[in-house]
Amino acid sequence: MAWFSSVLGKGMICGSEYRHLPIDEDHATDASSRKAFIPWWRTKWALFLATVLSLSIIVVLAFLPSYISRGFQVTNAPSPKYQHCGNSTTVARSRGCQFDLVTYAWLPASCIEQETLAEFRNWLEGSERAFGSWPFFADREGNERIADEQALSERVGVPTHSPQEEHLGHCIFLWRRLARMASTGPVLDIGLGHVHHCTEHLLDRLRGANPLDSERPHSVFEVGLGGCITD
Repeated sequence: MAWFSSVLGKGMICGSEYRHLPIDEDHATDASSRKAFIPWWRTKWALFLATVLSLSIIVVLAFLPSYISRGFQVTNAPSPKYQHCGNSTTVARSRGCQFDLVTYAWLPASCIEQETLAEFRNWLEGSERAFGSWPFFADREGNERIADEQALSERVGVPTHSPQEEHLGHCIFLWRRLARMASTGPVLDIGLGHVHHCTEHLLDRLRGANPLDSERPHSVFEVGLGGCITD
């Protein structure tokens, strides 16, 4: 027991007199080599990550000016605004509005789609129309025919009479216009070809006798003053 206490007292393991065992130079070199050794796959992985990071920085720096520029363009782009034609034909003209036969309303000129307007006007002027060409009347009996498109455009808030044939035709051509205008925006499942096919068949049906128009014009409307959203 005295011997055991003496050994512990000299700090052989945990005492203050503990020292590393001496090693020769060869062993020291091997130990240093083991400490400095890095597996080859770690080196390649580090190089790969460094390359990817460098390329990412280059791409970001290359496209950042363009992205910022586009951001400013979107921010500075003029927002759409609503334009109205006022409360009279005089005000409408002063604001650059025109009469649109398809909608029976005064609208900003930039909002009037011309192709359907020309088709509807040509259809109205056909001699085969019920009650004759240009079937618009100031009276319910259909005796006072409105002279022309100019005269019709001035009838803001005044009842105008027409056959149901004209009324349904107006709806059909308005449908065509909606399809045409939709083509400038989101793509729809229903295309202009389909709409044109359907409207032609409806127009063929209207060429026959219409019992609602057997005695006098059936429909009535008023010319309005409208507006639309423009860029």
